[in-house]
Amino acid sequence: MFEQTRYSVLVVDDTPENIDIMAGILKNTYDVRAAPNATVALKIVQSSSPPDVILLDVMMPEMDGFELCKILKSDVKTQRIPVIFVTANTSKESVSKGIELGAYYYLSKPVSPSVVMAIVAAALSQLSEYKILQEEVQKAANTMRLLKNGCFQFRTIEEARSLALILAKMASDPVRLVSGLTELMINAVEHGNLGITYDEKGKLNEQRQWRQEVERRLSLTENRDKLAYIYIEQNDTEIRFRIIDQGSGFEWQSYLEIDPERADHTHGRGIAMSRMLSFSSVEFQGAGNEVIATYSL
Repeated sequence: MFEQTRYSVLVVDDTPENIDIMAGILKNTYDVRAAPNATVALKIVQSSSPPDVILLDVMMPEMDGFELCKILKSDVKTQRIPVIFVTANTSKESVSKGIELGAYYYLSKPVSPSVVMAIVAAALSQLSEYKILQEEVQKAANTMRLLKNGCFQFRTIEEARSLALILAKMASDPVRLVSGLTELMINAVEHGNLGITYDEKGKLNEQRQWRQEVERRLSLTENRDKLAYIYIEQNDTEIRFRIIDQGSGFEWQSYLEIDPERADHTHGRGIAMSRMLSFSSVEFQGAGNEVIATYSL
């Protein structure tokens, strides 16, 4: 599995005092590097030793944070590095622009040390999960590309992850598919069958109790026989995945896009990111306990 004892954080800001503040917050936990402008930052990111996460000021001379983020997200080698915008301008227009460019998080100045640590940890957790999936999917059997139609059932988070790793091998770019497929399948378990709400997951993440609560709910009598299903149909141009859970559904319309008001939350991006990065379309049906995700070949 992917192992790293200490992550690297790049702080990009044209004000030395702001760099010092961020370095003071992060240095005991992470290796902190700094760049006084976007040009220097770009050289560091494109080097042989890129950072694991970037804290990026928006307002900078010559090239601002938005432009740098756009460059990073358009390059396959750097697009997966989490970008956390740090700015005093938290208007809805500014936040929306950053999210549209691919930023995962948004922090407002002056920053709170505890919030900075929580958001960086969440971003790195997401990155680590992606790297593990990327490594594992390369090991899966290529024979899955022969599958044209099928149905699988799963009950737990582990079963969802394992099945997603195998099914991703149906695609020409399995690494692109696996992260989105994993998100939608885990969503069917935790939010669908187990009924963990958005607010509940936020609190569980803060308390680092999400895994324990998932296991507790899986063991409850009313949940022991609940299954989720994934149906696969493949033709010459696309693969259609239909995922169905036994939950009561949710207000899925709010999660197809990344809401600027949730920009500093530690979760809630999975469906939108799946739609943006993994599938050509993601369509929920009815109450939301059925989703059809299409991958173009």
